[in-house]
Amino acid sequence: MYQQAILAEGVIENFGAWSLREDGLLQITGSGRMPDWESDSDAVCLTTPWRDVLDRIKAVTISDGITTIGNSAFWNCNRLMYADIPKGVTEIGQSAFAECENLRYDPIPDTVKAIGMFAFRSCKSLTEVHIPQGVTEIRLHTFEGCEY
Repeated sequence: MYQQAILAEGVIENFGAWSLREDGLLQITGSGRMPDWESDSDAVCLTTPWRDVLDRIKAVTISDGITTIGNSAFWNCNRLMYADIPKGVTEIGQSAFAECENLRYDPIPDTVKAIGMFAFRSCKSLTEVHIPQGVTEIRLHTFEGCEY
């Protein structure tokens, strides 16, 4: 069986690791709260460890044991079409998937309780959203600019 080559990989300090396969799959492993990262509206100051390969990310898988998706984690991943977020994640951070204009799949598991401001802003290909029954907080502008 053919194994995908790793294009880039690294450590996420005090959290886990990440790797990007040649087919565009970003795999994130770790446990607990994913760190928050910073971004600005011009995509100049992204601080995610995968910032240099944003244009290659087509899908994301997040390992079991991770409990939050950090602020700006996948912000401006324009080619991202799919995110596999495991049950156990309870919070999706501010701008976590903002500007992911090709995101087509609703990645909100039933365990999520809070969705941050701008979390899915300008996800223009996101045409349907399922809000789990247990969500108790949806911040302002969470789905602003979506086509649903």
